Amino acid sequence: MTDRRVHIVAYETSGHATEMVVGATDLNRDNAQQPVLRPKNHRAGAIFVMEDVHDDGAFYFRHEASGLYLAHWGFRQLALTNKSTKAADNYALQCKMDGLDPSPWVAINNHKKDRVIDIDHGVMTDGRSLCSFPWNDGKNQWWRLQDA
Repeated sequence: MTDRRVHIVAYETSGHATEMVVGATDLNRDNAQQPVLRPKNHRAGAIFVMEDVHDDGAFYFRHEASGLYLAHWGFRQLALTNKSTKAADNYALQCKMDGLDPSPWVAINNHKKDRVIDIDHGVMTDGRSLCSFPWNDGKNQWWRLQDA
């Protein structure tokens, strides 16, 4: 697979005038950013580049504006972080295609397939935290990968 620029669109805002996507906080004083829900055109950037990682279909999501990688990080945390070859399983994300209807909605899970990207409490507002959570079929865990 070649690198692909995408928006990761939240299910419950799809088709609305302002679609919400996975984006990033503004840089803080430590030059750090966290993944949050953002409108597509947010200044902190809302485009991710899918980079192929494994033969099994897993890939990295690299935040285009910062160059940092989306990662499941510990209990319930999602982070934007530097790529590490020592902990590839923590950083490689896969799309979980089974059990979702209608297509093209996916859940984006970690390589171990025990956690997915989740909008905290399903609140669809700008700046809302994203977390890593076990799959529960909630619509706040459904995403669409849209070419940017």
